[in-house]
Parts: sequence; C-alpha cells; structure tokens
Amino acid sequence: MPAPEAPYYDIVFLGSGISCSLTLLPLLHNLTKKNIPPAPVRIAVVEKKDEFWKGFPYGDRSSVNGLTITTLGEFVPEPEKESFLQWLRDNLASWTKQLREKGGQAGQQWLENNLPFIEKNQWDDIYLPRHLFGAYVQEKVLAAIGDAAKKGIAEVTLLQAEATDINRKADGDYGVLLEMPSGETQAIDARTVILTIGSPPVRSIQIPGDAEKAAYLYINDPYLPGMEINVEAIRQKLATIEEPGGRNILIVGSNASSLELLYLLGHRNDIRALINQITVLSYSGLLPHRITPNNFPNYRFENLTLLLQNKNYNADILMQAIESDLDIAYKKGVNIGDTYYQMSDLVVELLDSLSWVEQKYFYGAYGMRFTKLIRRAGAEYRDMASELIRKKKLELVRGKFMRLERSEDDPDNVRFIYTDREKQYSIIHYLKFPIVVNCTGFEELPDSSSLLIRNLVEKRLCRVNSSNRGFDVNEDFEANTRLYIVGPLLGGIFNNKLRYWHVENAKRIYKAGSMLADIIVKP
Repeated sequence: MPAPEAPYYDIVFLGSGISCSLTLLPLLHNLTKKNIPPAPVRIAVVEKKDEFWKGFPYGDRSSVNGLTITTLGEFVPEPEKESFLQWLRDNLASWTKQLREKGGQAGQQWLENNLPFIEKNQWDDIYLPRHLFGAYVQEKVLAAIGDAAKKGIAEVTLLQAEATDINRKADGDYGVLLEMPSGETQAIDARTVILTIGSPPVRSIQIPGDAEKAAYLYINDPYLPGMEINVEAIRQKLATIEEPGGRNILIVGSNASSLELLYLLGHRNDIRALINQITVLSYSGLLPHRITPNNFPNYRFENLTLLLQNKNYNADILMQAIESDLDIAYKKGVNIGDTYYQMSDLVVELLDSLSWVEQKYFYGAYGMRFTKLIRRAGAEYRDMASELIRKKKLELVRGKFMRLERSEDDPDNVRFIYTDREKQYSIIHYLKFPIVVNCTGFEELPDSSSLLIRNLVEKRLCRVNSSNRGFDVNEDFEANTRLYIVGPLLGGIFNNKLRYWHVENAKRIYKAGSMLADIIVKP
C-alpha cells in the first residue's frame, strides 16, 4: 500500500515568533491588495511551543516585567509606531491593571515612574514592558489571518511541531520533516520555505556532573521554562541555605538576559533579603552601558580620529583603534553610553571609507565584538544593577569562563575557574555557589545543537556566513532557491540591501520581513 502523500503548502514558515509575524503580516497585506487568486494561498506555520506569533522575548516565557532594552522611540518600527501607540492607549486600563496584579514590586515601581509620562502622551523615552508589543503583534496577525480567510485570499494552518530536517526534492520543492509533540514524525511538502526560527539555542557551559541530578541549581537558559519560573526557583533554593554567607548566585555572561535577571531579582525584597552576593563573570567585566543623554558632546576618540585623518587602515586596524579608545575612555571614567552616538558615527564613517572586501570582513569578524563593547540598556535595568553594586550585593568579574568545579566534600556548591584576560593564568574564584545561571548568549551556527541547523549545513542547503552567527543569503534573502531567512539567522548579512552584524531587534526584523514579503508577493 503506497504511503499517503504529505500535505502540500505554497509557503511554510518554520518558527512563529516575531520574525514570522513581521513577515506574514506584510505578506498577507500584499496578497489582499492583489486580485483574488484562483484558490487561497496555502500557508503553514510550524511552531514547537504552544504559543504563536510572539516568540520568547515577547511571550509567556519572559516576565511581565521584562522591558525593552532601548526606549520605545528606538524600539518600535516607524511604520507601526502610531498604530502601536493607539493600541497602548486603547488598552491602557487592561494592561496597567495586569501589571499591578502580576508585576509585584517591579511592576508597581514601573507604573509610578512612567504613568506621568504616559498621561502627557510622552511615550518615546519610556522603556516599555515588551510583552505588550507581542500582544499587539499577535492581535494584528490573528485579524489579518481571519480577514484573508474570509476573502478567500489565504488559508493559514498552524502546526505545533519542531522542524528537524529539510530536503530538496527532484521537482525543486522542499520536504520538511516535523517531530510532533507526541514524538511521532510527520512530513509536509512546500514550494517555499521561510526560516523564522529566531535565535539558535543558548551556548552551554562546562558543568560538573548531570545538571538535573546536581545538588546545586543550574539554569542553562533563564527563559526556559520561563523567566518567572526560574526566579522563583532561585528564591526557593536560597531559602534552603542556612548559612547566610553561602547564599550566592553566579551568572555567567553579562548580556541583556543577565541584566534583566538582575532587575527582576533586585525588585524582589524577599529574594534580596536572602542574597549574600551575586557574581557576574564575563569577558568584558561590564554590563551594558546606561543609556543617557549625550553628556560628553566634545569627547575625542583619539585613535579613531587619527585614522580618519590618515586614511591608512584596514578592518583589523579599525578594530584595534576602537578597543584602544574604549579602554582609554573607561580609564577616564567616561560612560560609553554617554558617547555612544559619537563612537557609532565615527565607526560608520571609517567603515564607509574601507573597500567592499574590508567592510564585509569587519561585519563578519568584528561586528558582534564591537556591539558587545558598546551595547546599551535602559535606565531602569541599569540603575538596579548599580544599586546592587552599591549595596555590595553584586560583583562584576572580568575574565574568560573555563569551567565549574565541585569538590567531593561539598556537593551542594560549585566554584568557577576563569582565565585572567591580561595575565592568561587560571584563577579559582573564592566564593562557592549553590546557584548558577548561564547567560552566555547563543551558539554559533557551526557548533549548533539544533538538529535542523545541523542538517541544513550538512546538506549544504544553507551556508554559514563569516560571522558564524547567520546564514549566507543573496539580496532576495535566499539561502537556497525559495528557501528564505528572516530574523536573527540573518546576522552578519552584508549586501547592497542590508548590512547588519546582528538582526535581533524589532526594527531590523520588521525591515527584513517587509522586504521579503515584497519579493515573494509583489505589492
């Protein structure tokens, strides 16, 4: 008996987060503007989790108190701004009530700080609870899907499953293998595949033993199964430790998720009362810089300015000058957040003077390194970290993480081994930790634990670009014929249309999604 034919779709989205939503919306809009097709366009959206259209930064895995890392004015895509602001106004009573009821101390403090600006319609400088953007986008997508179905334009099928493999068929279409929640596999076929799975899995760190059986608490991803669940797990673990000096938390990595965790922990008085010390280890030894007004309008980055005058440099020399000038600024006590735009403008001007080859090399080799050095965060996040430092609850350690180590006579705790950046010797940190949280960021693609990513690379359907954080695509976002990429896996893109070393914020995803929608369906 022949095997049943796999369901066929015109377009399949793999992943249903913001990257999918901000591509599907303009795609449905373009379809609606055109003449009604002979039959509805068949679209499938594959999502491993049971929450569609938001993705983890804007969905239930994040805290209701999780804020945008930049102001609303910087965060929201300009074409969506007025619509989103109207949605915020129309739903003000419901979302502020939710924040009061579920946000605890952090939510209450946020409302006290920001409602006066909201009442004056001054939204641009607010760091908004970012789940609100997820709710807004979800509402728009559901309405657009319903409208397209009603008009006979498109039928969107939601499939809760994990895509594990893609094959190119003899007729040029794609076969996609899905693993269902039951563990069974199912195949679907598609003419066009759009990879919108978001960021790759988090990069694991070396730990002793089995994390699930360990006496110490190890959290590999602060957003799995959810940020609030992990915060509560930390509280419960701290409460079991009798010796106050032993209530220590190690956070490996100083990225945005690390800063968000500090913000949430710091706003829980019951947790702060338990904590002896939080230690954050990272290569830079720095948290994202506080976003502030341009307090140093005449600050001079000497090495970069010299390059601008001499015009004799390449990408390697440019990066050396950036790091030298930042080191000088740190030693002078200058907050990089105060000089962010000056530094950025200088680097852009210097990049523009390089050859195409050298520019592309910089984007691949140094783009993310540069971003990490000048990354910024909002006042509420950064001020909480500064308060924890003042209260001697938070210590920042600069160095390269090596491993965790557990002694045989103390199975409930671990120590961490790291390498000093300057002297290159190993150091055992003096504190013991019953709690470890991994905030080192996402894997690089060549080493990804994602079965789908590995299969795409091994079958040469996709090729990792020079940044190791994204796939090579042409100017139509194709990694292969009718196999498109949108979202963070575009990191390192460099062509005549887009040049980004990371594509993780809503504005960049929106731009890429809109451009791709216009390529697939001409408006």
